[in-house]
Amino acid sequence: MRSAQAGSFSLAALPVPGAQSPLALRRHDRVATRVSAILYFGKSFRITVIRDISPGGARLEGADGVLPGDAVEIKLITGQSQAGVVRWWLNGSCGISFDAVLPVDDPFLQRALRNARRSASNAAAT
Repeated sequence: MRSAQAGSFSLAALPVPGAQSPLALRRHDRVATRVSAILYFGKSFRITVIRDISPGGARLEGADGVLPGDAVEIKLITGQSQAGVVRWWLNGSCGISFDAVLPVDDPFLQRALRNARRSASNAAAT
């Protein structure tokens, strides 16, 4: 069953009494990024930005239209893609857990991290 939405707020993002916080469940350190990507879900897609990434998942901005439990695919502009599931959604941002933990040499993870380092270098130079 899909979660009810009111405006840009998903009731699925509300804490469940007795449940662990999402931060407590996180198993991997995340790296801040600003990497453009395409988010595919159902028969739809959105241009989105990967705001942080780890071997286990990513946080996206510009993810309107998805709900927790939706199967998704994140595709980098360079062509690498990764499948996952939406774990939370709030005000256009969402958390994705990848279908499998990515090895550190995974092409998708490496490309996203390379783009993150390039974005950080460009921001520092301005």
